[in-house]
Amino acid sequence: MIFSKNILKFDNTRNDIIMSILNYDSEDLDIYTCLWNKPVPWSVVVNTSNKRFELTPLEHLSIKNNKERFKTKTIKISFWDKKFKLGLRMQVEKLVDFFSYRNNDLPTFRQSLNTIKLINKLYNI
Repeated sequence: MIFSKNILKFDNTRNDIIMSILNYDSEDLDIYTCLWNKPVPWSVVVNTSNKRFELTPLEHLSIKNNKERFKTKTIKISFWDKKFKLGLRMQVEKLVDFFSYRNNDLPTFRQSLNTIKLINKLYNI
């Protein structure tokens, strides 16, 4: 379960910044920020006690160790992600596994519903 607290609330009548705090049962903490209708690329940044993961843009992952602040490791894009839309082949493989009754890690209906509820909280829908 996730608890969210909106710090800067969404208002679709103006170009705005959205900011919320998310607290997980695991005691992890997220600060969600959205720059609504701003000229910036999508990005995700995850900081742990010893690493920083950046998806900027979402298709490119770079990793930094806290002890090596200026050294960045970039993860190479796979052959399939270069040939097709990024992630498309993996999504299709997971769907084939699902419909073939094989183990898969697709979100369950409940997980999807919880994500939708969180989005509704974040955007005051």
